[in-house]
Amino acid sequence: MLAAFTTARRRGWIVATMAAAVSGAPASAQESEAVQQARSTAYAAAMKCFVVDTRLSALRLRAGDRAKSAYYDEKSRQSFDTAVKLGQRLNRSKDEIERDFNVVQVRELPELLRSEAYLRDAIATCKALGLT
Repeated sequence: MLAAFTTARRRGWIVATMAAAVSGAPASAQESEAVQQARSTAYAAAMKCFVVDTRLSALRLRAGDRAKSAYYDEKSRQSFDTAVKLGQRLNRSKDEIERDFNVVQVRELPELLRSEAYLRDAIATCKALGLT
């Protein structure tokens, strides 16, 4: 029960962070730092959702469900585009964004393949963000 509550709180915080990440210009320097941190968190989440959606697309294709595979493929594109836009708002270069995508894939994909629980949690988080 406590784990479910903690997971729900984390997802709620991530959703709030995504909303803050795309908000307008901050009013103060302190708020600016908070917005930049929110954007960084949302950037990392969107990248992770790209990997999750790509994995789900492959799983559905392997199961013979082309329609659902196409759905997750579109969601992976949406996650990718979201991450790129957030990266640009963080003043990251195209090369930095590409490097970050590579790092996230190397880190996340093995864990998504190894742990069904990790995959389920990642799916739930990405769904809460509207990216899965």
